[in-house]
Amino acid sequence: MDRETADDIKRFVKILFEEVGQKIQLLAEGQQGIVQKIEVIEQGIKALDEGLRYEIVETRALVKLSFSELDRRLSTLEHNYAEIEQRLSRLERAS
Repeated sequence: MDRETADDIKRFVKILFEEVGQKIQLLAEGQQGIVQKIEVIEQGIKALDEGLRYEIVETRALVKLSFSELDRRLSTLEHNYAEIEQRLSRLERAS
């Protein structure tokens, strides 16, 4: 192999290495972009999770409050019904 052919091969290999290096750099930049997007998605999921947890706690509190209010109202109705039955019973006996 003569000197000119060896120089051509060196230049060709150098160009190939530069192209490979550029492609590796592009891949690394692309990977970094993907990592950043994943981090943004993870933050969004975390925010949603926290929001859902808060909503669940609030919903449970409201359900508990509503249940307590309904229980109180039902107890009042049961008490009133018992009083009405007693009055009716006394009226029936008096007649």
